[in-house]
Amino acid sequence: MRLTLDRMPERRRQIFEMSRMEGMSNADIAGQLQLSVRTVEHQIYLALKELKRTMLLFVLLAGI
Repeated sequence: MRLTLDRMPERRRQIFEMSRMEGMSNADIAGQLQLSVRTVEHQIYLALKELKRTMLLFVLLAGI
C-alpha cells in the first residue's frame, strides 16, 4: 500500500493522506490546499481506485 501511495502524484497522495490518515473533511482539505471540494473528492476517488487495483493484483498474485 505504501509503495502505491508513494507512486501517486504528490497532490493526490497528500489529499488522500489528509483525508484517510489525518481524518480531515473534504471541505477542510479544500480550504487548506485552496482547491474545490469536487477536486478533493475526485482525487480521493482516483487514489482509492488505484489502491483497490493494487490490492486486487496482490491477492491474485499471492494466490489467495
